[in-house]
Amino acid sequence: MDVYSSSIKSIKLPFKDSCYDTMVVQQVNLPDSLSNFKKYGQLIGKVNENSHYIAILYAIPADVQLPILRVFNKDGGEIGSLKLLLGDCCGENEACSGVSTLYITKDLQIILKDSTRTFERDKKNADKKYNIQLQKRKKEYMIDSTGKILPLT
Repeated sequence: MDVYSSSIKSIKLPFKDSCYDTMVVQQVNLPDSLSNFKKYGQLIGKVNENSHYIAILYAIPADVQLPILRVFNKDGGEIGSLKLLLGDCCGENEACSGVSTLYITKDLQIILKDSTRTFERDKKNADKKYNIQLQKRKKEYMIDSTGKILPLT
């Protein structure tokens, strides 16, 4: 795990991203003994590391990059993980639009916000929307000194 950890660049905190942004992916050459870490997605960077854990940000490529925080103990065992986008409507589609944001502070507080607007389209005039509903959500978490991701809200 030390070889993997030392090969990853740290993310500058505070870190902010939205579902519309594209995070830069790190390319790391791993020995075969560490190839299992490739299954977690595209490597974005190291969020934090101490004597108990290493927290790493990955992204799953899709219509947008889905950021996932994974925390490992020093032996490489997974302590926890957290999907870092709340919403399902980033960008406009046939039934909704919205934006999800994530913010990781210097003291490892994770703030996730999402606003979603759902609507129905007029069948005769596709640009016309009605029955519009707006939903806003916010969730907060903290990575503790042992690497556990704890909900704050």
